Amino acid sequence: CSSDLLALETALQQYNAINSSSRRLNLIVFEFVMRHVARVCRSIQQPYGSVMLVGLGGSGRRSVCKLAAVVLNYTVCTPTPSRSYTRDAWREDLSIALKSAGERGQPTMLLLVDADITQEAFCEDISNLLNTGEVPGLFSADSFDPIAHNLKPALRDAGIDFNLEAAMEMFIARVRANLHFALCFSPVGTTLRERLR
Repeated sequence: CSSDLLALETALQQYNAINSSSRRLNLIVFEFVMRHVARVCRSIQQPYGSVMLVGLGGSGRRSVCKLAAVVLNYTVCTPTPSRSYTRDAWREDLSIALKSAGERGQPTMLLLVDADITQEAFCEDISNLLNTGEVPGLFSADSFDPIAHNLKPALRDAGIDFNLEAAMEMFIARVRANLHFALCFSPVGTTLRERLR
């Protein structure tokens, strides 16, 4: 147990060493944190695995998810909503996460908290990604073309002839395999209940 705590503290130090002071995790690692990190790691390592952590603000949900991603060497994508956060900005943030998972084949955690979902339409996009691995209309033909060409080597390695349809199928399959959601929501109020319906 103490060696596991030490390994987790080492991962935390590595994360803090490569991130700016505003993005550092100021955590005290103890057994309870370690168990939650292990649960998140176990869940998102499953095929198509994602997690939803429900708890009050300040309870460490987001920090535990970030630390789990560090342990697993996953890329963490988080939107940066503002007062003027539009659906177009949301879709741009989604496209960054999807390119990481689908184009580069990098295991990616899309970390979302209540405040990130400024429009209920975002929930539909999350649902689409969880169910099918794509968001209809997210990529136009022109914006998908460079992604398709970057997938040529992966298609060749899989023995598949290059065409846009094959590239799109591979992209979606890789998104489904590599994109993992970490949804951190608060039980306070009715918002969570309404979103779960």
